Amino acid sequence: MLVKKREVGAEDTLLSLKLPFNRLKVFLENQVGKGLGKGPAKGKIVKKLLGSPLAAKVIGGVLKDNLDERHWRTVLESNCFAFCGMFSQDHEFGKDDLIRMWIALGFIQPSLDQEETMEDMGGRYFDVLVKKSFFDKFEYYLDFAYYKMHDLLHELAQSVFIQEYLRVEDSTKLPSKIPETLRPLSVQTTNLNILRKIEKFKHLHSLFLFYKDSNQDLCSALIEIFKASRSLHLLYVFAPNLEMIPEEIGNLIHL
Repeated sequence: MLVKKREVGAEDTLLSLKLPFNRLKVFLENQVGKGLGKGPAKGKIVKKLLGSPLAAKVIGGVLKDNLDERHWRTVLESNCFAFCGMFSQDHEFGKDDLIRMWIALGFIQPSLDQEETMEDMGGRYFDVLVKKSFFDKFEYYLDFAYYKMHDLLHELAQSVFIQEYLRVEDSTKLPSKIPETLRPLSVQTTNLNILRKIEKFKHLHSLFLFYKDSNQDLCSALIEIFKASRSLHLLYVFAPNLEMIPEEIGNLIHL
């Protein structure tokens, strides 16, 4: 896909600014096309945008088709989109894999309609994100498809979800101050010393590990993580040279 480079204009400059609450509310109203009213969910959405006009522009595009208070609450409470900021830019998402992660992390709750499964609900929400151009679809042969997030949208997802997780990428060491109660953690590294430090985070809820080195000690590092981090509800490991997952993964009873 070819992208034509364009000059930076006034809108680009505005989108890079941080606006106070009232100005951001007006900006969001302009994106939606009408006033937001005084519903509590609508005020909370403006706060969650953290002053970002870019976030307001994207969310406004989602909300403009439905200004019902219940719909606003659904958008406010859903982390499905923001969660994608856990992954690196240009990550290739599989629809079914992503939906399973949403379910594992509790982003999708059982429906009152017993005929609709959580997988169905996740699929419906994913299709909405694709329709709204949150994801671009790329097709392989035999009807296999993967999805990528636009750079700006990935940046937006990170800006929202960064309040709730830590991502370590292309680094030789973890930041000096990390709360031991940290729950979501994403690590992209070839440094085993970083992996060995993960075991001290005993309350990790989700771990995303991207390790492309061929170091055979990866297996021993995983064993220590599996022994210590027994609260894991979601484990994602991308390690092309890892031949097998250690049997100590059986310690993770919540997976």
